[in-house]
Formats: sequence, structure tokens, C-alpha cells
Amino acid sequence: MKKALFFIMFLGVCSPIYAQSIFYQDFDPDSIVYYPIDHLYMDFNQDGDADAYLYAYATNGGWWFDCYSMSGWELLWCEDTITPINELDDDWRLGYNLLPPIQYERFAIRHLTDNGYCYGWMKVSYGVEWWEDKGKGQESGWHSKGYLILDSQCYCTIPDYPLRWGQTEISTGVDENSEGIFAVYPNPAKQSVTLIGQQIAEARLYSVTGQLVATKQGNGTESLTMDVSGLPSGLYFVTAIGEDGSRSVLKVVKE
Repeated sequence: MKKALFFIMFLGVCSPIYAQSIFYQDFDPDSIVYYPIDHLYMDFNQDGDADAYLYAYATNGGWWFDCYSMSGWELLWCEDTITPINELDDDWRLGYNLLPPIQYERFAIRHLTDNGYCYGWMKVSYGVEWWEDKGKGQESGWHSKGYLILDSQCYCTIPDYPLRWGQTEISTGVDENSEGIFAVYPNPAKQSVTLIGQQIAEARLYSVTGQLVATKQGNGTESLTMDVSGLPSGLYFVTAIGEDGSRSVLKVVKE
């Protein structure tokens, strides 16, 4: 039933998907949730299942809106449009009550996978539609109804990738999130890559599509080498997990 509702109400037109690691959708026309009763389901990772939804309903003569996530997904309201999503505060929730006029526009979303959290974002705004009833009685005069607008959304399939709010494709720079990691070399690499850092507990290597292709335990070392000789040439991401649970993501090119 969720799938059916999703495909019926999901009216946006998808823009291109970048290397299957970024699922970005810029809705044209924007998807709208109207008062008094309306739902809009969102499928961030495009697997056919609803991951979150916007809901409009009436109460006490006014309109209200909710934004809720499905099991395994969480939401976060973002003030900063620059900070990588996985560095934001830990105030993640299953849902938000959006009181008109809506104050929340920028939302992050995260999904717990077997290999860590994957992150995404969505842009939601609020509007009011006015009309005049020129009839007689209590129904005459100006009336209004509120609605939510889903402008765009994005999701990255690479676990722990420090997606920034508003980012729509994998960046071309080398460093993605090097806090705690001093270097990864050689880069590009042919046979192996070495991570230099502090108290590395584990290193995980992902393909650009988010597939885990290699892991190696560090046990608190400050230098960890991973064999990449058997991997196809291309772009990869290495996640270094510290003994304290911190994570850093760096980009690696395999020649």
C-alpha cells in the first residue's frame, strides 16, 4: 500500500543520478501537500519504499503539518547549509510538527545501514493560497489554505560520506572529511594505500556506489595499510574509524 501511495502522489520529475552514489531530485513542478488532509511519501534511496512523509491535517479551525520518517530513518532540522550533515548535532528525530508559518526549511535525513549511516537532505517550504468568496453568509469573504512545498531532495549511498546540505553530486576535491586523519597515500594508488592518523580502530573501503569492498582492523595504530591491487580502477572512499568512535572519510583513486 505504501508503494502504491508513493507512486500515485510522487509527482516530481527526477534529475540525473550521479554515478548511482547520489540520488538527487529537483521536483518540477514542486510537489505540494495541501491542507486539510494530504500525504506525500518520499523515497530517498529509490528502492520503491517510502522513507519519510509530509502530512497535512486540520485542527481547531486551522491547519497543521507533520514531517515523519519511517523505521530506520531519522530527521534533523538544519540551520547551517555548509556543514557536512554527519557533523551536525545529534538531535535526530522520527518526526517534526511544522507549525505555520513554517520555520523549518532545511532538513537532513539519515539511514542506518549495515556499514554505517548514509545521509541525505530535503528542502521544504510553506505557502498560503488565498481566495475570495463573494457569496452571502458566513462563507463570504477572503479565505486561505496552507500547503507545504517539497522543492528538492538528495541522498548519498556511501556510508559516512560527509554530504553537505544542498550538495547534489560527489565533489571533485580529494579531501572529503580529513579530521583526525593526517594523510592517505599514495593517491592515486596502484598496489596499496596507507592511512596516517591517531588511534585507528578500523578502515573501510567503499566503491563510489557505496558497496563495501575491503576492511582492515587497526587496533589503535597510527599507520594502516590496505591492499587495493585487486580492485578495478576508479574512485573509492576510505572511512577511518577511531578508537573513540570518530569517523573520517577520504577519497582515493585506484589506477
